[in-house]
Amino acid sequence: MKQMAKLGHLSGFLHTQTPSYLACKIYLDLGWEPFRFIQSNTDFKEGWSIVDEKIKLNPDLLSWLNDIEEKYTDAIKELATK
Repeated sequence: MKQMAKLGHLSGFLHTQTPSYLACKIYLDLGWEPFRFIQSNTDFKEGWSIVDEKIKLNPDLLSWLNDIEEKYTDAIKELATK
């Protein structure tokens, strides 16, 4: 993270899979936010439901995940045009 900041990056993203639910917990504990890049909203929510069964996500995060489509639609469109 320090190196990314030195290089002028304001954000970044990590990729993981649902079997790596412990990694998901660590990322969330460190302040990373879920980001739905390409997969469908349904797949995204199902994946996080699997993680929730394992690590019991914060209820605020679950609520946030339910609103993910609206939050990131514009961001996804912007990335697709670059």
